[in-house]
Order: sequence, then structure tokens, then C-alpha cells
Amino acid sequence: LCKLGQYFRQWVGQDRSRYTLFGFDLDLTYITPSVIAMSVPSVGTETHFRNPVEEVARFFHTRHPKKFQIFNLCPERAYDFGLFEDRVVRIDVQDHNPPTIAHLVMF
Repeated sequence: LCKLGQYFRQWVGQDRSRYTLFGFDLDLTYITPSVIAMSVPSVGTETHFRNPVEEVARFFHTRHPKKFQIFNLCPERAYDFGLFEDRVVRIDVQDHNPPTIAHLVMF
């Protein structure tokens, strides 16, 4: 079942760059050495085509231990922020829409 989920994630991602180093296979990319863009972590059946939240947490805890902050711009999707030591800031930007000036000021 795990291999099937991996196949679906790769198929859905199609031509997108995936992070496949050190035993990971995630839809994320480094913008700079300290800024990463990724899709929202998923739970349940969505893990078949999105990054599983446990794998995203493992990535941050092993590749960037205690040196990460996640900005969640997708309020429609819920996941356990505790998996990330509560290093998650939730910003209410509706999916497929740009942030407002007020959101940008928060950064």
C-alpha cells in the first residue's frame, strides 16, 4: 500500500520537482537553503496524492532539527501541529488565491 501511495503522489505531481534524497519522496523544493515550498501535509486518504504529514514531520526533524518554522497558508486542511513541535503559524489564505497585503505584512 505504501508503494501505491508513492506511485500516486509521483503521478499526480507529474513534472514537479520532488525531494528524493536521504530516503524521502516529498513534493517540496528548496527556494533558498533556508526557505522551502511544499504542499500542505495530509492525513487519511489524501496521503495517496499529497505529502503524508508524518513524512513531512520526519523530514523537518531529521534535516532541520529545531531550526524550522512552518507557515500554513491553507486553512481548509487540518493536521496535527504537535507533530512539528507547534512550530506552525496558520495564516488564513484561501486555496489558489494570493495573500492580502495584511498577510504579507505578517511576514
